[in-house]
Amino acid sequence: MSGEDGGDQGGTGGADGGGDHGGGAPQPYRPEGLADSFFGDTDQGTIDNLAKAVNDRRAADEKLGKVPDKPDGYTLPDTLPDGYSPQVTQLLGELDNDPVYAAIRDVFHKAGVRQPQFEAIVPAIFQQLIEGELMEEMIDPVAERKLMVPDALQNASAKEQGEAVDTLLNDNRGWLQSLGGDNDNALDADAVKALENGLLDTAAGNRAIAHLRSLIPASTNPATGGQGGGGGLSVAELEKRLHDERYTTDSKFRQETDRLYREHYGD
Repeated sequence: MSGEDGGDQGGTGGADGGGDHGGGAPQPYRPEGLADSFFGDTDQGTIDNLAKAVNDRRAADEKLGKVPDKPDGYTLPDTLPDGYSPQVTQLLGELDNDPVYAAIRDVFHKAGVRQPQFEAIVPAIFQQLIEGELMEEMIDPVAERKLMVPDALQNASAKEQGEAVDTLLNDNRGWLQSLGGDNDNALDADAVKALENGLLDTAAGNRAIAHLRSLIPASTNPATGGQGGGGGLSVAELEKRLHDERYTTDSKFRQETDRLYREHYGD
């Protein structure tokens, strides 16, 4: 009896062992939805594949750059690749305090745009705006002032040239402002401001004003009711005095010329 009992127990043990192992080696664990490229021959192989994928992703992210902590952390390149117009380079150097630029940075930051992408996209946008004439070209104030220097002062000192340009600008601004006022024929304030903003910043605009001044001196300016000094000199005579060498060498001559200008065109 004891032999039979032993045989039964041995048979039972063999059946249990076969059931536990399913008749072969255990299969690696595979989470649902795991891509074939990540599934390994063993659990360790799957873990290694997933770890490599994470590290590759981190390396790719590093190459793409980071999103700044704050919108004002975005920066623009000091130099641009070939093909960009000089106007774009100048524009980018003047954007720091521009409210539109601040709004652009806010939008890009909320969208999670990275720094390298930002510095590639923004210049390209402005380039397209300028090429499509959807944006006015930038004005170089230094270059424009040089163009306003009278011919007679081309060899004068920088101080004298600057004073002559300032006089021209002040006279032109004063003449434009004389077109406004309470007279029925006067321009309204907004129209005068538009002329100032559109003409005074460029040499060409100031030439246009000077030409208009020669056509409508203060003595016949309809905005002032035809009231004005005249000074006894014609426009051509006044221009001749302005280009006279004595204007730069003789302070009394210059003061007298300025007085005649004010008298002719109005203060």
